[in-house]
Amino acid sequence: MRNDMAKVAHALRDCFRCTPAVLTTLILNNASPSRIRKTIVSLYANAGPPNPGVVYRWRFPRADPEAEAIARSCAALIQAGLRPREILILLVTRDNRVALWPRIKEALEEANVPFDPPKEEGFAGSDAGRLALALCRIVCSRDPDGNPDDLVAHRAILGLRHGVGVGTCNRIRAFVIETANVAFRDLFYADLPDGLPARAVTALNHARAVCATIAAWQPADTLAARRNQITAIVRAALDDAAAAAWEVFADPLVPEMTIEELRNYLWTDHAQQRAEVLAAVNRRLELPEEPAVVAALDRVRIMTMHGAKGLSARVVFIPGLEQGLIPNQYQMPYPAQILEAARLLYVSITRARAACIMSFAWRRLVFGEFRQEHPSVFAGQTGGAFVDGNDGLTPDQLARIMQAITDL
Repeated sequence: MRNDMAKVAHALRDCFRCTPAVLTTLILNNASPSRIRKTIVSLYANAGPPNPGVVYRWRFPRADPEAEAIARSCAALIQAGLRPREILILLVTRDNRVALWPRIKEALEEANVPFDPPKEEGFAGSDAGRLALALCRIVCSRDPDGNPDDLVAHRAILGLRHGVGVGTCNRIRAFVIETANVAFRDLFYADLPDGLPARAVTALNHARAVCATIAAWQPADTLAARRNQITAIVRAALDDAAAAAWEVFADPLVPEMTIEELRNYLWTDHAQQRAEVLAAVNRRLELPEEPAVVAALDRVRIMTMHGAKGLSARVVFIPGLEQGLIPNQYQMPYPAQILEAARLLYVSITRARAACIMSFAWRRLVFGEFRQEHPSVFAGQTGGAFVDGNDGLTPDQLARIMQAITDL
């Protein structure tokens, strides 16, 4: 049937997240000709009182002063009354071979600033965390006949055990591909076929024992009911330190949290998502928020730019604004990839509600060598000059940011 309804064009004109100074920090010279030009206006421009917001652009001689300035600024903002979770640090790269995140991490620790590290460094990114998540995923992935569907989780249980390497896992994969009537999932539940190498049989038997242990678990089982068993599985597969890390992770969680809710919690990318999962658990149980859990989540959030879409914070720091980092060396030869890097930076800037602070360093340790850096091609398109960052936010700059936050 033909649809004769007239097409209606919808245009996004008003923004209530960002203040004007943040919203107009645009990458004007990198707009794709195929995209509709944005004509968005911040509603804070006409608020009472008007709230222009704050954007600072800093430059540093080396990576260390940049990291120290960011850490001192975070400490000053928190001391002035801003909750740590309202600060977001967005990284152009998470690669530890680039002296960006490692330096910022050290500086935050020295300044005693509480922070939530990128997901890869949290418990969920550890072997113990990945194993705990794999257990939950298997329990929550069963089809109507009770057969677990999550093959990736089974591969994790197989390969995370100490002594089981990539080579063993690849030989098992090759055996499944080359052997008729053998499915990967069957290796964990049915009788093992003949022809598997001895090392593969040993690895599979350990994984099969884990699957047998959790076979009767249900998504609605509570953390209290399964916590000790998870500890035992993690200790047997990894070591005592991994089991202790699991216990530390589980301690502040509500004992009545279900396996399904634990899976969701482990699967999150950042503190805000974890807070949402915990809030849902408390609502289901009709419990108030646990102060210890709330405090544990009240940390400066740190993540890569790719993980920031959909988030916001009162203050956003964007360090490492250097050519070769954004756009990176792989994007630079391709115009379409440069446009993508520009879009990513625009999304990152507009995560800030009241203040955005961008920076670059003239010298940085990259892939084991101290390298002379240059400002990103985007730095000159952010609407202002970059100035020496010195020791971070001055008292006047701090007061301006706190006033902008108050006026939101």
